[in-house]
Amino acid sequence: MRGRAVFEVVEPDLSPETRRLRPSDVKDPNFPRQSFYANVVSDQLERASKARGTVLRPGEDPAFEASWAGYHRSVLANIGSVNQLLRDDAKYTDAAPATLAILQLLISDLKVALFLWKAHLRGFLAYVEHRGGASEIMKLPKPEKSRLSPILAFTMQINTTCPASQQIKGSDDFTDDEIRTLIAFDPSKVEPCPVEFHLARVRITRLRVALARSQLSPEHISVAAQVHEVFYALFLFDLTAWVEDKFGAKSDEARHQARIMGRIYAVAIRLYGILTLPPSATAAWAVSSARIQSSYPPTPGRSTYESLRRQHRDELLELLGRWSGTGRQKVWLVWPLLVVGVAVADHAVENQMYVDASLLAIWRVPDVSNSSITALEKLRAFWVSGKTGWEDCFDEPIPSAV
Repeated sequence: MRGRAVFEVVEPDLSPETRRLRPSDVKDPNFPRQSFYANVVSDQLERASKARGTVLRPGEDPAFEASWAGYHRSVLANIGSVNQLLRDDAKYTDAAPATLAILQLLISDLKVALFLWKAHLRGFLAYVEHRGGASEIMKLPKPEKSRLSPILAFTMQINTTCPASQQIKGSDDFTDDEIRTLIAFDPSKVEPCPVEFHLARVRITRLRVALARSQLSPEHISVAAQVHEVFYALFLFDLTAWVEDKFGAKSDEARHQARIMGRIYAVAIRLYGILTLPPSATAAWAVSSARIQSSYPPTPGRSTYESLRRQHRDELLELLGRWSGTGRQKVWLVWPLLVVGVAVADHAVENQMYVDASLLAIWRVPDVSNSSITALEKLRAFWVSGKTGWEDCFDEPIPSAV
């Protein structure tokens, strides 16, 4: 009866990974029952949070004491399983089963918005390094590669909303070719924009970190050169050709929406750079060619930097308003919304309300974890603080859409 209840009552609301399970899988003596239990309970707690409109925390509601206790027991058991797999790792020359076990720990923690996700993510990336790096994992059968692809995308995104001094280490050594290969391996698990855009965002984050560590002076000529290279590549990228290549068989409307999404990411990534890199370097890009100046003309009475920041903010808001996707597609708007959310700190309250309502609606989409709401909580506190800096908002590592 218990098994039938799980698969007939709980199953429709489980994560995609768990929904692929069959009742017969549970009878397998090697079935990771504790991982399954943690997934079931975390789904229950996630749904309860969404029904209340606020994230449910341990100890807040006596009705969920048993659920939290069971969840924590299962996490401890899962950690024990991971440790055993790591001790036995030498046995697995053609597989990396620890990747699945650690991934399950990460997913469960993100779903209930607790605090261990950073340790699980760092552990996953440390294990990849232990196995010889991304290139070695990519030589293994498909399941291992399919786990590494979303983890890489997740880490690249999360490091944008981590302070420069608290980056999630482990993806820094991934080469451009490794990133391209992993993103191309399963495009459905990463944000729907050209791979060169992903690389541009990584380069901005790495430059931001190098500057924070005083490895480069903000006024050094190489900083302006790097900004120019990244921004100009985004500015000149042929989105029409990319849409035809990736979405040529789709309807006219689907191609139109894909192009808007591509533009959203191009503008959002530049705005992320404008908000986090030296104003002198971004302003230098704005006046580097007549073509750029025609797109972003200087505003009388404002500095070149301030004109560029406001123009990108307004352009991104306009593009977000034009995109009309539905369901799970909305999840891909979270990161651009966070970027523009920082940019509207000193702007009209109605734009802050728009970002708030949009992020809240995305959180309510099935399978979007409770951790995604923590970024909105950061923005709300930031908007009333009177501050405007990127790390004034993201002063600790914050996951977004997961």
